[in-house]
Amino acid sequence: MGSAVDAEMGSRVSGPDNETLVEEVGVAVLNQPFFANGNVASAGGRLASRYLAIWTIARLDGIQSAQNGLH
Repeated sequence: MGSAVDAEMGSRVSGPDNETLVEEVGVAVLNQPFFANGNVASAGGRLASRYLAIWTIARLDGIQSAQNGLH
């Protein structure tokens, strides 16, 4: 259901859930686990929380801090 809300808001979404519904309202469905545009990011799959955490660290404290968080 979240992807349908994202679609109504004009966001790009990824993942197989509700893919047909999202495409019907004219939103491109991306076949990738992570997408960010400006201050908005979306992730899916087993590593979604890690992708979003590292992206947040990079945005707030820089790439070097994000890289340190990976190790």
